[in-house]
Amino acid sequence: MAFFEIVDKENQRIEQIDWPQILGKVFHASIKERTHLGKLRTLVGHVITYDEQDHLLLGKVKDETEWVERINFEDGSIEQFTSAENQGLLETSVVCFLAFGNVVGMIRGSTSAPGCSALEEWINGLSLLDREIKVRAIINSSAMEKIRKANGARMMELRVGTSKAAVMAESGNRLGRTMRTLREEYGDIKVTIMVEVAADKAHRRAQHELLDDVMELAAHSDVTERAKAKLTYWDNSEDAHAEDVNLMQERITAKRTIPSLDDSGQSIRNSSAVAAIMDVAVQHDRELRLSVDAT
Repeated sequence: MAFFEIVDKENQRIEQIDWPQILGKVFHASIKERTHLGKLRTLVGHVITYDEQDHLLLGKVKDETEWVERINFEDGSIEQFTSAENQGLLETSVVCFLAFGNVVGMIRGSTSAPGCSALEEWINGLSLLDREIKVRAIINSSAMEKIRKANGARMMELRVGTSKAAVMAESGNRLGRTMRTLREEYGDIKVTIMVEVAADKAHRRAQHELLDDVMELAAHSDVTERAKAKLTYWDNSEDAHAEDVNLMQERITAKRTIPSLDDSGQSIRNSSAVAAIMDVAVQHDRELRLSVDAT
């Protein structure tokens, strides 16, 4: 599981949103009113209640053209799976909205289930709020303070699959334009990008611009397989020193076993996921609050 924070479209923090009220509206909305038809995917929101609190089950509708087969494990036969009329298949993620800092915890049901970019697209697409928002990964407070205090960056390295970097590709900076071009030219690939800037003070502007890309990478580090940077700090004597930061290691994440069935064979997967998220949120409460300035 991973934790994210919801900010405005300029990446600025906003006042705590009344998420119980928002989820209450979604609960009473029709299926059409809580479905967003995007350019690349259809997203459906569904409210689930656990321990008297509402949470979000966000689903991505599987494309009807995808080849889905069904196997019989007794005789080994395989047949094409077809949905009944007015039915479809969903890949789902469980999302819990915490009571501070507009923090959300998320467990994805599969690697292709909705992630933070899908949550952002769904909220904005349905105009659930009075503004457009972004959903960005939470990096622990010490690492973010290190980035904020840096004067620039000498190096940035990332590895990512272009299919997972949709939200990065939609951003207007150089990193976003690069990812969008790679997606358009090569399709679904994995790409490693390393940018290095000369260490001397003559290249301070380039170092500062690269630091902007590092900030963008930090916000979307949940979709990357590798995310590293070497930060530059200049002292009064015009001498510089550098510090490394591994953004993948600095994210607030956790692993938990999620039971799917109870002793009587009833499905408890979603409630188990909610319980796991809320449990980890309590364990990391202070760290999460520090990371979003909600102390």
